[in-house]
Amino acid sequence: MAAFVNRVNRLRRRQLIERGFADRSIPLEVLSSEEVRERYRFRPETIYFIVGIVFNDLDTPTRRSLPVPPLLSVLISLQFFATGCHHLLLTAIHGVSRCSVGRSVANRPRLIAYFRG
Repeated sequence: MAAFVNRVNRLRRRQLIERGFADRSIPLEVLSSEEVRERYRFRPETIYFIVGIVFNDLDTPTRRSLPVPPLLSVLISLQFFATGCHHLLLTAIHGVSRCSVGRSVANRPRLIAYFRG
């Protein structure tokens, strides 16, 4: 019985940690068409076309752990391929974790090869 009471007391002492969520705004909604072309080397219409084609391969069946949306994943990959910038810079620009950037970039060459033939 004493072990149970000790466990309950430990649980009561724990502090709840508030989770902070990053703002994942979509750059295509904020930037002009020319700014999108400068950053990603594609026009917004073309980016939406690419996302439409590969959406089923990028979308996750659950929303567990707040996955990166397919559009943002494609934008991260396009910016990486267009500029060759470091993962840490992409993390700061798009407000996602470094692991998410790595997964986005690692999965895209297979999808780009889909377009080539």
